[in-house]
Amino acid sequence: MYIFFAVTLICNTVVWFHARRLEAVWGNVPPVPSYSGAKAFGLGDGQMAYRLIGIMLQNLGSTGAYNEPLMAYDYDKIGAWLRLGDRLDPDSNFLPALAAFYFGSIKSPQQLGIIVDYLSDVGSRDDGTGVKWRWLAQGVYLARWGERDLPKALRLANELSTKWRPGRPLWIKQMPAFIMAASGDKKGAYGLMLAILKEEAGKVQQAELNNTIFFICHNILEPGDAAKNPLCTSLPPGLK
Repeated sequence: MYIFFAVTLICNTVVWFHARRLEAVWGNVPPVPSYSGAKAFGLGDGQMAYRLIGIMLQNLGSTGAYNEPLMAYDYDKIGAWLRLGDRLDPDSNFLPALAAFYFGSIKSPQQLGIIVDYLSDVGSRDDGTGVKWRWLAQGVYLARWGERDLPKALRLANELSTKWRPGRPLWIKQMPAFIMAASGDKKGAYGLMLAILKEEAGKVQQAELNNTIFFICHNILEPGDAAKNPLCTSLPPGLK
């Protein structure tokens, strides 16, 4: 018995001297399995697999003593994991929210483009009954301010405008005008906003129409033109 404990102690000491300087090494984003492999990962339950993927992506860069920055991730694989999750549960908003508000904070336009493409694909599936259009709106925002790609933002904004329904915010329909104004196409933005005013007059809340007029007067028209435009002079005093 004494010999056994002595040998055990010696072995533990040898292992400690060998391993005491070893640290966990981050292997970046793991390979993406097939759809069947992912379901097996969730013991045959697609919903469990979906949530395990989300938890894994949330905690991916934490290696214990160190935390890897988002910019160090392999975004081709991140995009593939997100799309795999979308196949497992196309109705959930967990992974789109993670993409928009977590991975959407990266600064690299190339990496961000993968996230924008994912969000736009998810948002384009909006059927008028849910809130999937919000992810398309996030895609427009990230393309505009993150990628600084105005043509892409306008393309996505045009797609977003088709998702407008009564009861939804009017800015969904106005989004192309916002991007047009930012890209210098003030004439196109002005024409689109006027058309929306005519179409929706009496159908939406007056506050929505006032916001539309405010944008025309303060973001599209030059100050001199706005001062002479009947739309701008008709605004309530607090909005002029």
